[in-house]
Amino acid sequence: MCIDSGTDVDAPEDDIRGVARPQDEGYDMGAYEYRLEIPHPADTDENFVMVMSEVIAYLLGWQQGTNPMTTAIRAVYLWQVGEYYGYDPEKAPPMCWIPRRP
Repeated sequence: MCIDSGTDVDAPEDDIRGVARPQDEGYDMGAYEYRLEIPHPADTDENFVMVMSEVIAYLLGWQQGTNPMTTAIRAVYLWQVGEYYGYDPEKAPPMCWIPRRP
């Protein structure tokens, strides 16, 4: 298993995606630092890309009273600023879903 089994010798501060290292007890081996990521509820294919059709569907749910307004607004924001987003476990929903580069 590679999670938390690497060392900090010559390790970059961030992984290949820009995720800070380490995330848990230690450094992960390889180019990626593992972290638990929870997709936004509007992101139906859970690919961490908020596309217009997902946003519209989630907004419809908000209008019908099934989806929270704050989460719907965050979906719109993520779509408007570039579609790609990540998850910050240090923040509470809906602010835990943050814009990121592709």
